[in-house]
Amino acid sequence: MSEITKKASKVTVFVYNHIFLLSWLRKREGWKEIVRPGATRFATTFITLKSIFEHKHDLQALVTSKYYTDSKLAKLSKEKDAVAVILDNNFWNMCLIMTKVAGPLIRLLRIVDSDEKPSIGYVYDGMYRARKAIKGIFKNVKRLYKPYTTIIKDRWDHQLRQRIHSAAYFLNPAFQYDPANYSNKPEVVQGLIDLIGNKDICNKSSIAMNEVRIYRDQLESFGKPLAIKMSKEMQPGK
Repeated sequence: MSEITKKASKVTVFVYNHIFLLSWLRKREGWKEIVRPGATRFATTFITLKSIFEHKHDLQALVTSKYYTDSKLAKLSKEKDAVAVILDNNFWNMCLIMTKVAGPLIRLLRIVDSDEKPSIGYVYDGMYRARKAIKGIFKNVKRLYKPYTTIIKDRWDHQLRQRIHSAAYFLNPAFQYDPANYSNKPEVVQGLIDLIGNKDICNKSSIAMNEVRIYRDQLESFGKPLAIKMSKEMQPGK
């Protein structure tokens, strides 16, 4: 990942440090600037990679044009390095993979950073969907997706995966009542049980577990059509 971003940086520096190159590119039909700000550094990195990939043909046309090859710039070592990156098919393949992998993660960041609804009930689902999406990108071929999902899992385990997230996921009816997409992993229920079993959090665990059963099985008012409909539209707790 770091190697690809370094190479991408060489390309952006190459273009934006030389006004005559940028001027040539800006005359290309449909040209948009490569460097576009994102909400976070993480997002900016992948938005830039996506933008560079979208301009693959423009950039390759530039460095193979007589306009560039006849210039003094074409003979400088740093510029030769940048041109080598632009003409490297492996670089472009990795750019494509990185931007596809990043898409689900950027969507997760938007969930976490959203001011419209509390993120705690949505983070677990966001990560769950991100991992599923990445597996789908690689057609569920384990040897291809494993390097990426392992990185995500390690960071999730050590930085984000707290019992509160899995418990909040369980208690969010938008997910609980969506059996086609709901995660039935043991960690979800275990997170809830651990919290209920903590006397500092819940001092009436038997009552709480009975209420959880009523909620899970959509009994009493939870089974009414209006309650089911509103579970998709309202935030948990309202």
